[in-house]
Amino acid sequence: MPNGRPGDHPLTDLFGHHQEVYGTEADDLIRKIGDLCPAELDEWWHREIAPLGDRDEILNRARLRHAELLRRAQESGEVRE
Repeated sequence: MPNGRPGDHPLTDLFGHHQEVYGTEADDLIRKIGDLCPAELDEWWHREIAPLGDRDEILNRARLRHAELLRRAQESGEVRE
């Protein structure tokens, strides 16, 4: 079982230890995804990111998810960007 130390889990590394995991842009987007919709982050990460090893594909999926959540937040009036 992970003990919360760096390297135990990518999301802990991103959010708790602020380490680079998938590259600067992808990491920033995943953090923004977590800010926009923390309740959905873990499920999305397990479904869309965890199975991947390709950083380009991870970045692409993070861009798409961030755009989707940002659009949803703008439509609901939660965010203006």
